[in-house]
Amino acid sequence: MVVKIPFFKHKDVELFYTKEGKGEPLVLISGLGTKMSWDFQIPFFKEKMMVISLHNRGVGKSSRPNYPYTMDMFVDDIKNLLEHFFILS
Repeated sequence: MVVKIPFFKHKDVELFYTKEGKGEPLVLISGLGTKMSWDFQIPFFKEKMMVISLHNRGVGKSSRPNYPYTMDMFVDDIKNLLEHFFILS
């Protein structure tokens, strides 16, 4: 059995994410330097909306490019992940 791990690749970064539920999107973004810390909130919210959470670049299961990160890079990562979901939906 092959288990598909949800990654989104954009430029030189692969972002690990989860997407659960249906409806209006709710994006849960962890603080810098932390993995997803939403384990207790996701079960509640996924019953009411689509919940998207991710590991930021450099954290958890996401890529760790060897250069300084900027806030603009984090914003671009999330923007492109959301475009991926809603263009493919």
